[in-house]
Amino acid sequence: MRENRDTYSNYIKLQETDRQRIARELHDTSLQNLTHTIYRIELAEMYLSEDPIKTKLELENIRTELKEIIEEIRKTIFDLRPMSFDDLGLKDTIIRYIQNIEKNTSLSIQYEIDDIEEDFDKNELMNIYRIIQECLLNAVKHAKANRICLLLQNLSDEILIKVEDDGIGFERNEVNVNEHFGLTIMQERVHMMNGNYRIHTSKGNGTKIEIIIKKSGKE
Repeated sequence: MRENRDTYSNYIKLQETDRQRIARELHDTSLQNLTHTIYRIELAEMYLSEDPIKTKLELENIRTELKEIIEEIRKTIFDLRPMSFDDLGLKDTIIRYIQNIEKNTSLSIQYEIDDIEEDFDKNELMNIYRIIQECLLNAVKHAKANRICLLLQNLSDEILIKVEDDGIGFERNEVNVNEHFGLTIMQERVHMMNGNYRIHTSKGNGTKIEIIIKKSGKE
């Protein structure tokens, strides 16, 4: 009973943390950009009777801004629940996420992804996707890396997730992992699935995260 209560508590905690992050991202990007766009529209209205050409140029800039805001909102929606996850499955969703990172950064991401669909239910697969997403996002944001390698390996009674980068690394005794947002979320998700993780890192030598998760019903 206590174990079930703790699992439920962790699940609620993860939900709330995700909601806080989404709210912060919307506030810091989309909402602020929309506020700025409203100002630009008001400016265009002022130009309308005096300088039609300037008004047209301003409206073209506004159109560009709105397209960027729409793309930001689409990204937030994708982070909430990737539509490709239900349509295409875990593997293709991970690949699409990697392609999106490479499109928007200078990073090179090598990957090897086994099929694991038959060994986990939908909720477990989504949690595994979130674990991988957090690991990759953490490397993108903090590692200052040029290359990231992802391995999702299907073993006999467990799966191995390995994310390795060639970035700046860090000294474990100098970083409070509990205050490191991405790693904290990843750890919570791994614990929810009764998995284990190890972090190998040192300054100047990159970071490697290894995660082992038992398959459903195999203890």
